Amino acid sequence: MPRGVVTTYPEQPEPKDSSCPGNATRGSMNLLTLTSTQQPSAAEDPSTDTSHRALVAAAARVLGAGDRADRAAFLARALNGLAEVVPALGTRALDVAAHAPSDYEALLEAVNSPELTTAWHANDPLAAAHQRAAEIKRHLLESEGGAMTVAEVAKRLGISKQAVDKRRRGHKLLALESSRGFLYPTWQFTDDGVLPGFEQVLATLEAAPWTQASWFLTSDTRLADARPLDALRRGEIQQVLRAAAGYGEQGAA
Repeated sequence: MPRGVVTTYPEQPEPKDSSCPGNATRGSMNLLTLTSTQQPSAAEDPSTDTSHRALVAAAARVLGAGDRADRAAFLARALNGLAEVVPALGTRALDVAAHAPSDYEALLEAVNSPELTTAWHANDPLAAAHQRAAEIKRHLLESEGGAMTVAEVAKRLGISKQAVDKRRRGHKLLALESSRGFLYPTWQFTDDGVLPGFEQVLATLEAAPWTQASWFLTSDTRLADARPLDALRRGEIQQVLRAAAGYGEQGAA
């Protein structure tokens, strides 16, 4: 906690279940008060005091966001992770992140810095693989127009959200599970509904949803190195069906 800052917490009853990482902080989340009791001395850098005040305000906001057990548990893990790796960031990396246009971009700048990558790899031998997998998933969700929520798909197709979910479970729509729930790649739709031939190809392609999405967006030798998605858009349904049926055979050969 920065110098000159007093943090006060009202007394709270013991949590009903101390085994839950969020319960210990639930009672005091919205009652936190942060006050400054000391002004910086003349010799003290004003920018340091401003940074400390910003840190206190951010900490209060984080505590306020942890008003549920699941949120508090996540925030605790995330903050502990940041506390472990921030010392590894050099002055330049910290300065670039601190002057990013938005808080979100500041976090991305720090996460993508070479120093942080090195620190993660030192603590977790599989960190590089995890980071690469996350990057691939983000790319798949952002490609060809991004992805839609179940409500957006329902509106686009003129059906209920329950009907959309039924199609997903019936392997008639491709949905990718994420922290925001199921997201539906926009490229499987046209202005008139689902891309012609997509349902048949999806039913033929035996793979997990994320792998299916990657396959549609990756060139295939069976299609003269065209992407299955592009071939479907050209109306080459039978060719794409044959490529989907033969998926995996090429790698096994």
